[in-house]
Amino acid sequence: MKNTPSARTLILYPGLLCIWLALSCAALFYVDIQTAMSGTLVLATVAAASLSAMTAAIIWGMNIITVIVFGVMLYVLYGFNTTSLMVYITFLAGEIGTAVLAWNTGKQVLLSYRQVERDHVLIEEMRINDETTGLMRFNYARKALSNEISRSLRYGKKMSLLLIKTRGWDEMAETIGLEARESLLKDICEILFNNCRNVDTLFINIDKIGVILPETDYDGAEVIAKRLIDQVDKKIKKELQIGVVSFPEDSIIDEDLLLKAEAALQYAIKNNTVLTGYREISEYRDQVLESDKIETSFHEYERTNSQNTIRADETAIHFCGIHTLTDIEVLQRKLSCIPNIGNIRLVDFSDNEIVFAADKNRTNVIENITNKLDINNVAIEEIADGVVIKLDPSVSVE
Repeated sequence: MKNTPSARTLILYPGLLCIWLALSCAALFYVDIQTAMSGTLVLATVAAASLSAMTAAIIWGMNIITVIVFGVMLYVLYGFNTTSLMVYITFLAGEIGTAVLAWNTGKQVLLSYRQVERDHVLIEEMRINDETTGLMRFNYARKALSNEISRSLRYGKKMSLLLIKTRGWDEMAETIGLEARESLLKDICEILFNNCRNVDTLFINIDKIGVILPETDYDGAEVIAKRLIDQVDKKIKKELQIGVVSFPEDSIIDEDLLLKAEAALQYAIKNNTVLTGYREISEYRDQVLESDKIETSFHEYERTNSQNTIRADETAIHFCGIHTLTDIEVLQRKLSCIPNIGNIRLVDFSDNEIVFAADKNRTNVIENITNKLDINNVAIEEIADGVVIKLDPSVSVE
């Protein structure tokens, strides 16, 4: 970059400043040893001030004041004569040179620091974003989706997720070639990015594009999806196929939302439709969700036996009578505060019940919940795989 200092410049200015300070101090001691120490201290102060992040007006104002004060001091000591004039000229030359060199040294260091910051931001963007399309990589998008779900739970908001693929994408490798297909993907990503909101998060994984839509219900997600389909068709004459899922109607678990978005997209591809919501899938949905493993281009998701059921080494914690979505996060936080209960994960959610799993044995979990759960007016009942906690509808869980 034009304003980026070179390595030679970063060495040159500090070196010149040190040499100039040494020569100036030696000259002050040579012409008048009585005032030399005062002059040296002033030069050191000027150098330190000029190297700092102060504004130019403050620095040069300080230099003018020190020149005047040092001149008054010489006049009081020696009056106006050849000796005082020689000392003053020596000091003046030393201070001006020190100020200029220190000012430029500070500027070069500051420019270098800003360049390091820019490089750090660029490296971070390259790490998070795909270098071809500029969209977020999938592993970081997973974290963004999880954070957005937590935020939606906390504030009782809705959100949606779009999963997008270009119609006939797999066949394009043979019809137009890999290079042209990659260029097409970049164009599609640019169109999608320009037609989404600032709060939306776009991500990519191989041949699929995802869009996380905060504070957007299913109907709103459909409106956005249709706009994206129209814009891509209008600008590059390509047709998108989109799967739509919504939180909390379809799921409140990030992996489950991704899986169901994939199921909706695969349904759209197999049935040659452009837009399919997970709620529209019937027989195909049941067929998809019955399998233990569904292999997608994102991940091989473990179904039923891992994410949405209680494992053999875990204890189920059922809460009945929850009030709002916000209660889910509150309950999870309260469980996490109980000692010796282990890690807590969300398993399932329905209109009136929430299920968590704790990775400690059943006896310890039930005993600690019974004695230390910080919620008033609850009824606790032991069941085969864990415990049921019935909340009082009239009492807030906060």
